[in-house]
Amino acid sequence: MSGRSQCLVVRASGAMCACVLTMTACGQGAVGTTAPDIPVSVTQFGGLPSGIATPSLIPPTPTDLVEWHGDDQLAVVTYGSSGCPRLVTAVSVSSPTSLIVTVGGAPSPPAGSSCSADLAPTTSVTTVPTGVDVKGPVKVTIADGAFGTTVTLAPR
Repeated sequence: MSGRSQCLVVRASGAMCACVLTMTACGQGAVGTTAPDIPVSVTQFGGLPSGIATPSLIPPTPTDLVEWHGDDQLAVVTYGSSGCPRLVTAVSVSSPTSLIVTVGGAPSPPAGSSCSADLAPTTSVTTVPTGVDVKGPVKVTIADGAFGTTVTLAPR
């Protein structure tokens, strides 16, 4: 390899390392952090929260649901694969009386398994962001690209 070729390889390798280090540093800074008023799920579990009856699947397409959970949390129920459930990824305040709950797509299944097509409920519990007036009705829109809905919750 000529001196010029070796120089190009070293420069390309150096640029690639710088790019990888930059992406790694950025990724590590983002893990576990949230912007104000955009909480992440506190917990997730398969099934429905206590006190919510299994909804009828007639027609056989369920809609997502949301309920108050304690004093300052929401229980958001989505439907899909029990092995690769859709989970709350963000909650944004669109007005003091309106929230938009964003639900992420199904993650990859664990190695050696697949995402089942069982249309199971999964509950994500998330904190209500600051700036929401829970003393009046609160309109919650679940945006998940599948079974989303808009629900108006009673005042707390």
